Amino acid sequence: EDVSQKVKKYLNTEKRIKSETQRDLPEGPYAFIDGSFNADHNIYGYGGFLNVKGRLYPLMGSDNQPDMAAMRNVAGELLGAMAAVRKAEELHLREVTLLYDYKGIEQWVPGHGTWKATKEGTKKYRDFMNPANRLTTVHFQKVAAHTGIKGNEVADTMAKIAVGITVTNSARKEMDALLSQGKV
Repeated sequence: EDVSQKVKKYLNTEKRIKSETQRDLPEGPYAFIDGSFNADHNIYGYGGFLNVKGRLYPLMGSDNQPDMAAMRNVAGELLGAMAAVRKAEELHLREVTLLYDYKGIEQWVPGHGTWKATKEGTKKYRDFMNPANRLTTVHFQKVAAHTGIKGNEVADTMAKIAVGITVTNSARKEMDALLSQGKV
């Protein structure tokens, strides 16, 4: 690969990242969610926030049930989606959009995806997210991971903190700034 091909590839990547970063956020309530796994302690967890008209509701949690821990960060991704929907329903929201970077968030949901739930954790997720069981209508929007989308980066940082993984000072500052100002 010569230099001009490398430059062209870089510019195409830059365009894609820039367009993803500047993507329009949903008009209604939305939640950025992400999951993480701490292999040293067999802990999975999630982080993110629900945004309702500029007011942010942080979402963080973790657990270590062995059957779920076997799914590693996927367990955290699923818990994060469920936490966002629970919070939306607690606030009596008619709809919410989940912004996620792991495609299983949508693929295990009846009427949205085609994946078969085979593990206990994915079956519980499928049943919980089934639109027939929800008071809030859930919309799904996939975002690219680790491409500078601020809400996704903050959700990733929060998920790492939830499972006890050390994050950089700059990541923590970005998270703190967003959560304290309520801006994405």
